[in-house]
Amino acid sequence: MKKFKKLLSLVLVMIMVLAMAAPSFAATEVTGPFTITINNSTERHIYEAYQIFSGDLSVENDAYILSTIKWGTGVDLVKTIDDLDLAAALEAEYTDIDGGNAAEVAKKVDGFEDDSTEVDDFASIIGKYLVSADNEAVKTSTYNDADKNYTIEGLSAGYYLIKDKDESLEEAADSYTKFILQVVKDTSVDPKGTVPSVEKKVLENSYTNNDGYGLGYNDVADYNINDEVSFRLIGTLPENLADYDTYQYIFSDVLPTGLTYNHGTAKVYLVNGADIEVRTDITDYFIDAVTENSLVMSCDNVRAIENVTKDSKIVVEYTATLNEHAEIGSNGNINTVNLTYSNNPNGEGIGTTVADQVIVFTYQLDVTKEAETTSLKLPGAEFKLYRINEDAKEYVTVDDNGFVTGWVEDENEEDDVLPGTVLVSNANGSIIIKGLDDGEYFLKETKAPTGYNLLADEIKLDIEATTGNGQSWDQTNSPLTELKIKVKVGEKEETTNPGNVDTGIVNVTVKNSAGTLLPSTGGIGTTIFYAVGIILMAGAVFFVVRRKRA
Repeated sequence: MKKFKKLLSLVLVMIMVLAMAAPSFAATEVTGPFTITINNSTERHIYEAYQIFSGDLSVENDAYILSTIKWGTGVDLVKTIDDLDLAAALEAEYTDIDGGNAAEVAKKVDGFEDDSTEVDDFASIIGKYLVSADNEAVKTSTYNDADKNYTIEGLSAGYYLIKDKDESLEEAADSYTKFILQVVKDTSVDPKGTVPSVEKKVLENSYTNNDGYGLGYNDVADYNINDEVSFRLIGTLPENLADYDTYQYIFSDVLPTGLTYNHGTAKVYLVNGADIEVRTDITDYFIDAVTENSLVMSCDNVRAIENVTKDSKIVVEYTATLNEHAEIGSNGNINTVNLTYSNNPNGEGIGTTVADQVIVFTYQLDVTKEAETTSLKLPGAEFKLYRINEDAKEYVTVDDNGFVTGWVEDENEEDDVLPGTVLVSNANGSIIIKGLDDGEYFLKETKAPTGYNLLADEIKLDIEATTGNGQSWDQTNSPLTELKIKVKVGEKEETTNPGNVDTGIVNVTVKNSAGTLLPSTGGIGTTIFYAVGIILMAGAVFFVVRRKRA
């Protein structure tokens, strides 16, 4: 029993000795140089590393410890901002420390949780007191094309602030990375910062999909000149919206000369959810500015909008009228939008998204009036062109240059008295109607050329345009790929004429038969009458003379 007690005592003594000796060999010094890897595949950043605290780096139980802390080479200790030096700025924020004592400041920062508001506040303070970017102590990144990341090499032990180089992303479709604070060893970080996006859509009545943009909204449409065209701009917000104190947000929409903005129609909505039609009107948060060919909707601080989150969408809706300057054919009328936004959570800065576009087409109908047998061009023929809209006839009106100016509804079915609807063939037998949507129309002759018969039947015209309706227009090649017109006269068999995709023109030829030719004065008809008259008169004389003799 005595031997067992002695053995137990010896074991306890050894345990105590080992426990006391543990700190002397658990901490291991870690020497550099070190490399930090920044996981960002976008090849346009220039990252800089500023040493905030220097010290000795060691590892204990897988935890890295920075000791013997001093101010690092990346801090300008004599720099003044608004007449405050670094120590005064820190003491104003942290009243319980000596702002000039690096170890005290580091201990204070060490008590903050990762990615907390306190860390952000410290980064904002220290970010104002960095040495200039051209200082040899500042290390910059190298982009690695193979790995699609950045590395900053040759770093000594310390606590670093990692940031984008000032003004390196101005006006770019990107955002500055939120300040990263990191105890440097060989390590990697994921930068925090995303950018918003913007899409533009146009309403097309023959497109029946929703696709999340609203029924009928897509990249391509066709309209009549003088029609109102509905547009939708859909903007997203960055994942790190909460990192910004204020967030500027500006839609810049550029219209072609063929589209005229309808003043006062722009509305802005907040959408929180998948259904774009469920929204809140936030127009009052935006200021609109309109020039001859642009619409700008700007908000100084989106974060001030009630219920806005990083997952919200900002939607602008407006209408514009397709006018007489509209491009006819494959070039179309391209409408462009981009979004300007705050892109620096650490200070001031703006970025601009890549532009998004939609395109609106319109077409031209050429009618040629000819004689049936000789192909002689016939002037003076009068026609009317109409469409059926909700069971009502609507007759087209055009200006002197053939551009569509509107449609007149025939409420009383007395189309012969509708003003401005008569289309007259010119000296070349031609009628030109510029600015028609694709679809079904009816051509009715109301007066034939002199000497020709009026057409008994109306002509049904169906303009068919093949366009790449959908959400995938690549904004390079024209989505108008085919154009044709189907023609049907009365009960006759329908024919199809190809159109010209480049010019947007479809053609139809209308032939008239000549009227019945009556005998003309001095012709054989009157000669016969004269001959018959003479014979009758001679016969009468003969009978009168004979009777007298008798």
